[in-house]
Amino acid sequence: MPPFLLFTTLYNYNRLSDVKAAANVFVDDILSTATQYNADVEIAIVSYNSTATTTQIFTSNSTTLKSKINQITASDGTNIQAGIKTAQSLLDAETAENEELFED
Repeated sequence: MPPFLLFTTLYNYNRLSDVKAAANVFVDDILSTATQYNADVEIAIVSYNSTATTTQIFTSNSTTLKSKINQITASDGTNIQAGIKTAQSLLDAETAENEELFED
């Protein structure tokens, strides 16, 4: 199963706690479903404001993911383009790593 990216924008300070709560539920739901179906799933976290940051590289460790989610802070800007580019770079690197596993 392909990895998941948790992709958030935190432009509204009042919604930060809701975003964090939803992200934590997302992590629990995805990883518990993966366990149920014996699937290998990893999640990465990209947050963005005026710039994008890889908050967490791909992992299936729910404690690490939730800790990183809860450390995210809000600031000005919503540069979604930077967020998408950062997320795409993470996916490209993950795809290249998986392709190497299947080469002769």
